[in-house]
Amino acid sequence: MPNLFRFRGYCLYFWSNEGTEPVHVHVALGRPQEVSTKFWILSDGSVVLAKNGAGIGSRTIKQLEAFICKNSAAIIDAWRLHYSTNPTFYDR
Repeated sequence: MPNLFRFRGYCLYFWSNEGTEPVHVHVALGRPQEVSTKFWILSDGSVVLAKNGAGIGSRTIKQLEAFICKNSAAIIDAWRLHYSTNPTFYDR
């Protein structure tokens, strides 16, 4: 499971068994956890909150969305390298 970034105490990662899903990241405080917040990354690099399982506050969600959007190209590249496949993207 790649840990991609740390941002204000949060760990951004994806699980190694989720390569068939569209590109996304999980976010949890401190370290990867099964109960996490999930963000879809769209083909244009924008971000959509999929679920807020970790119960992160709305202000922090907005900050995380901006951070993920800013780093979406690196996340997509890491996804491509980790899963050795062309990524698919969530379609609103």
